[in-house]
Order: sequence, then C-alpha cells, then structure tokens
Amino acid sequence: MEPKFSPGPWAYDKNNKTVYLETSGQIICKVNRPNTALDDGNLIAASPELYEALKDEHKKHSQVKCPDICKICKILEKAEGFGESTS
Repeated sequence: MEPKFSPGPWAYDKNNKTVYLETSGQIICKVNRPNTALDDGNLIAASPELYEALKDEHKKHSQVKCPDICKICKILEKAEGFGESTS
C-alpha cells in the first residue's frame, strides 16, 4: 500500500519557518521551536527522501530474509500510518 503523505521534494524556508512542497509551494507545516527551528525544518524537509532511501535499503535486505522483528519494517509502518504512533 502506498503512503498518503505529500510526495517530495520538500524544502524549508528559514525566513518563514515553513516546510513546503517544492513543486507547488504548498505549506506542509510551520516549525516554531525557537532554538531548533532550522534543524527541525531541514530534517522534516528531508523526510520524503529519507523515506525513499529507507524503502530502497529495506528491499535490498528483505530479499535475503526479513526477520520477524525488523527495525526498518517498524519505521516504515509508522511512516505509512500502520505502526505505533507517539501521539
């Protein structure tokens, strides 16, 4: 099943403290933490690429044998809305 989040690429605008879709300019989120906004914004903006890289690596390793308790599986499930959530 494909995830339903907005596809990348995303970018972070440090002046407006927003993460947005590079293709349309649509805002994904606003980052308001005073001391970490730049780092948080950059990490959030990298999320689609991190997700794709993790999916690609998982495909490589799961062709051999994916263990029952796979950390990558759990992270991908969380990103796709199927795993445990913190909120």
